[in-house]
Amino acid sequence: MMEVDDILFDEQEEARELQFIREQIADETADRLSDELLQWIVAAVANYYVSSGIFEGDDDDFTVDLDEAARNVCQQAAQEGLKLQLDDVRQVVEADLDYMDQDAD
Repeated sequence: MMEVDDILFDEQEEARELQFIREQIADETADRLSDELLQWIVAAVANYYVSSGIFEGDDDDFTVDLDEAARNVCQQAAQEGLKLQLDDVRQVVEADLDYMDQDAD
């Protein structure tokens, strides 16, 4: 069972991640994406990582094809009835990877 502190930490971590991403992407892109949509994109990216097996294996070093990841997220969005611009999603994927890199340090 999750404790209140764990839930608060998760919410704070998510807020830091979204803020980091917003600071990394173009202003026009940030203006187009609500916090809810940005959260959805980040979750869709995570789903892509899991389904593609990117994190499988013993090696901590992995490669993400930004264009492939962005196309996959746009396909997921279309299935949900959402219309996203490929370049916007690509920027979010790249910023999310940057966040994970700096968070791992």
